Amino acid sequence: MMKKKKALAMSVLCAVASAGFVMGASAETMHGNLEEVIVEGSADVLPGGFLVANDRVGILGDIKAIDVPFTQKQYSEKTITTFYDPNQPLNGTLANNPSIRVGSPSPMYTDFSMRGVNMNAAHYYINGIPNLFNQTRSIPAYTLESVDIVSGPNTVLNGATFSNNGTNGTDAPAGLLNATTKRATNKDVTRYTQRFSGRSTLTEDIDFGRRFGENKEWGVRVNAHHENGGLSMEGAKVTDKSVYINVDHKDEKSSTNLFGGYFDWKVDGGQRWLQAGSVKAGHLASAPSGKNNLSFDSQTKYNHGYMMTLNHNQKLSDSWQAFINGGYGQYSEHKWDPNSGSLTLGDDGKLSGKFRDYISDSKSMYWQAGVSNETKVGNVKNNVSLAVDYFNYKSKAVNSGGKNPSNLSGDIWNGVHLTGTPIFAAPIGSVGYSKETAKAMTLADRVEIGKVSVF
Repeated sequence: MMKKKKALAMSVLCAVASAGFVMGASAETMHGNLEEVIVEGSADVLPGGFLVANDRVGILGDIKAIDVPFTQKQYSEKTITTFYDPNQPLNGTLANNPSIRVGSPSPMYTDFSMRGVNMNAAHYYINGIPNLFNQTRSIPAYTLESVDIVSGPNTVLNGATFSNNGTNGTDAPAGLLNATTKRATNKDVTRYTQRFSGRSTLTEDIDFGRRFGENKEWGVRVNAHHENGGLSMEGAKVTDKSVYINVDHKDEKSSTNLFGGYFDWKVDGGQRWLQAGSVKAGHLASAPSGKNNLSFDSQTKYNHGYMMTLNHNQKLSDSWQAFINGGYGQYSEHKWDPNSGSLTLGDDGKLSGKFRDYISDSKSMYWQAGVSNETKVGNVKNNVSLAVDYFNYKSKAVNSGGKNPSNLSGDIWNGVHLTGTPIFAAPIGSVGYSKETAKAMTLADRVEIGKVSVF
């Protein structure tokens, strides 16, 4: 009897200590049951709130992070907002992943590397849809609920994509980044946020969410963004006006999500990088001030467009479901920058390059349809998915860079200037679209035997 009482006393002490304080107790005097203790929290988010418990694994759907047999993490909205950078909205989130090194700090580009392979926003997925962003236009972080990052080969789970992604040409990406947009929650959201950063950048965000219907089956989430002012780099300025809307519907047999929006974004004076030329011995320049902006007069980048995604899941029976995913995006760009995106550093800190007038237009369309089945026999659980994909991309561009003489000159201390009269690009209507089409069929199977998973 005494052993049982001592065991009860130890249990009581552990429970009390976990609540944040300790009180004296005796095995002879503690009697009765403890009062009910209610602990509130979310099973969807891991302790700390920065990582989500379930990961999106391609056509296999959501799987608990601990059961995914490769390097994958899903970062929560808390991570996105905590590490938000107006100049590079997702860089702070990406930097939390040990396989990623953030590349160019320039607000004009989205370059980074994963496991040593150069990548950019062209490799992003949004709601499972690829190729709606590119090297110069990042994903709108203020619309995101979470970001999945897979480090390592994953193409087999994600269907067809565009072959050429800018920074790394046709090299296969070293991972996958999939962002999920904000849905309306059961709790109404009415939020207005202001941020001040850089030298004079003021950012304003409106986040509005409501659910409707007898059972709250309909949801609407609106995110509007306005940004204007000087960036941390002296002489650089950004303007950004965009609005995105997410509409979703859920019932017992189906779920549908429609996301879309328009963006209008411009950066003036946002430099990129320098490339080393042939420097003679004894003519290496001393380091300049880090505040120097090496953009030339009138260097600018402007882009605008719109995009949409559609996701639908339909329950066919207790073990079968069908899914459809699709997306469409249109993107136009106009920039004045150094040809090939960089200036050449020569003897004694001298800089040179060619002016480039570059105009482009692109359109991307993607569709995926498939079915999945989940069965369980004893302690063996099998989840199999079959999907077919169709991807179509077309683009056109005009570029005056190769026609211009070396008319950008200066040095790393006093900046760069445009000399002479530059040659501008021909009208973009004078060229036709180049096209690429890809089709794929994907079969994925996951077998669970007790605590063992086989993909």
